[in-house]
Amino acid sequence: MEINITDCISNLNVSTPDVVVITDKGLIEKKIYVKHVNITETGSGGLPPVDDLSCSLNGTTIDNGSSHTFYLYDKPYNNLAGCSAISQIRTCNDGTLDGTDNYSYSTCNDSLAPTQGGEWVLVFANEDLGVNNDFYVMKYEAKFVNTASKTQNTTYKGWQYNNAGGDLSIRSHPMPEPITHITQTQAIALCASLGIGYKLITRAEWVTSAREAENSTYNWDSGTIYSGSMYRGHSDSSPNYILSVSDTNDGYIGTGNSGTSIERRTLKLYNGEIIWDLSGNVYEWNSDVYNTNVESSLGQSTSNWYEWTSISSSYNHLKPFNASLTSSNGIGKVSVDVDVADPSGTIHAFLSGGAWGYDALSGSFALYLAFAPSRLSYGVGFRCSYDP
Repeated sequence: MEINITDCISNLNVSTPDVVVITDKGLIEKKIYVKHVNITETGSGGLPPVDDLSCSLNGTTIDNGSSHTFYLYDKPYNNLAGCSAISQIRTCNDGTLDGTDNYSYSTCNDSLAPTQGGEWVLVFANEDLGVNNDFYVMKYEAKFVNTASKTQNTTYKGWQYNNAGGDLSIRSHPMPEPITHITQTQAIALCASLGIGYKLITRAEWVTSAREAENSTYNWDSGTIYSGSMYRGHSDSSPNYILSVSDTNDGYIGTGNSGTSIERRTLKLYNGEIIWDLSGNVYEWNSDVYNTNVESSLGQSTSNWYEWTSISSSYNHLKPFNASLTSSNGIGKVSVDVDVADPSGTIHAFLSGGAWGYDALSGSFALYLAFAPSRLSYGVGFRCSYDP
C-alpha cells in the first residue's frame, strides 16, 4: 500500500514537520519533511549565503564585512608604546580574516605593563626553565633617578649605592652610568621598593631573556644562530670604565667599535625589542643563591673558570639552549667556587653577564659564583624584573 502524504503536509504551518505514519500494522515510517527550501541563493564557490560567512579567532566572532582590532600579544611589548603599537584592524571577508596572522590576540591590556622604574621590555614565558608567565625586564641596567648626594667612582664611573644619600629612587634609563658598589641584599630591597610584582631578576628569568637573544640571527655576528659569536657588549677594557647609554640609536656607543665587532651592547628579543648591556659593562646580581660550597662548585673539584660544556647536563637550566656553545661563541664562562664565599660564609650569590674588562669571560650566559650576598664591587650592578 502506498501512502501519499503530500496533501497532508502542504497545509502545515511549520517548515520541518515531523510526520509519523501509523496503520493497524504498526509504525510504517517517520520522516522529517522540509518545505519551502531555497537552494538558489549561495555565496562564492557554492557556499552558504554570504551573510552567514562570519570569522572566528581565539573565541572572538567577527561578522562578515565587519572588523575587529587584534594584537600581537595580550600585553604591550614595552611599557612606553602601549597596546596600540602592536594592534592591527582585521576585516572578515567571506569567512576569511584579512591582515597578518601574527595579530591573533583579541584583547590587549595596557594595565599589565609596569608603571614604575623607567623603561621595560617584555620577555615570554619559558616553562622548561620554570618561568611560567610572561614578564618584563629592565631595558637598561638600574640607574639612579637623581644623582644629587650620590658618589660617582672617579676611576670606573659607576654610581656608588653604598652610603648613598638623598633620593634613592631607581629606574631603567639610558643615563647616567649604572648603580654599582651595591650588595645583593640591597639590590633585592631596591627592586621590591618599586611595588607589588617588582623584584630583582632571577637567574631563570635571566636565562630566559638570554635564550631569546641566543635564538635570533640579529644577535650573532655571522647573521646565523650558533655560528660565530653572539655580541657580548663592552668587555675589552677599552675604555677601562663603565659606560652610560648616551645615544640609544648606536649599539656601540662608548666602546670605540662599530660594524661587526662583538662589542655591540644591544641584543634583540623575540618581540623585536632591544635590551641593553645584558652582557658586559657590569656584572649584575640575580636573586638566586647557593647555600653551600658544594652547590656552588657545580660538580667541579677546584675553584676556576669553566666552559659551560664542562659543566654537567644537570645544570642545563643555567646554560644556553644550544649546550655545545663555548666562550668562543660569545656566551661567556662560569666561575665556580668550592671555597668559602668572598668575603665570608657559605652562601654564594649569583652574578650574571660579565663586566667591561672580562673579555671572553663575559657574555649573556656568564655566571660568577664566588661572591657572598654582602660583597661590594664597583664592577657589580643589577636590574629588576616585573611579573604582572
